[in-house]
Amino acid sequence: MVAVVRLRAVLPGVVAGACAVAGAVAVAAPAQAAPRACVLGTWKQTAHVGTVIADDSRTELRGAHGVRLKVTRTGVAYDFTKSTKETTTGVVEGIHWNAWTKYTGKLSFDATVKGAKSGTIRVKPRTAAGGARGTHKVTRPNVGTQRNWKLRTTYRAGGQESVAPARSSFSCSGGKLVLKSGFAFDGRKITIERVFTRIR
Repeated sequence: MVAVVRLRAVLPGVVAGACAVAGAVAVAAPAQAAPRACVLGTWKQTAHVGTVIADDSRTELRGAHGVRLKVTRTGVAYDFTKSTKETTTGVVEGIHWNAWTKYTGKLSFDATVKGAKSGTIRVKPRTAAGGARGTHKVTRPNVGTQRNWKLRTTYRAGGQESVAPARSSFSCSGGKLVLKSGFAFDGRKITIERVFTRIR
């Protein structure tokens, strides 16, 4: 998916010559590894806010604290095991409603991650893997039927979840990572902002 090109530097041979001091040996200093890009590593979600806007409705999303995210140059992985519920508050044609969604299990993708302190993360939805599941229930104005689904099925069918958007821009500084996403789905405009703190 992501082509990784390894550039191999060729060190030219040393040409023998006259030395001012007999027996002197030049020792090359060992190369130092480049510092790791800020975005790479393992993170824990501390804030998650979003809005879903349509012609006749507006919905606010909050919660989902504790989601763990691992970012490498070629993939991202989510662990929802210890995360809290995502809560939803909305108004549709003047009617107020509330709901919650609980995510469990793990979800991973192949991805393209560009940038170090700022850039983009773009997952490849059809590579979604893992046993992560979502459970959703409306609690107001009337209690609805609880619904369950597999997250990888959603992504492979072309959908996505608010806790794991397919594309995000990021800014990273020290131990803080901010991911911002915006996309449209079924006539709705969706914006998401997530904040993470570094675990390692």
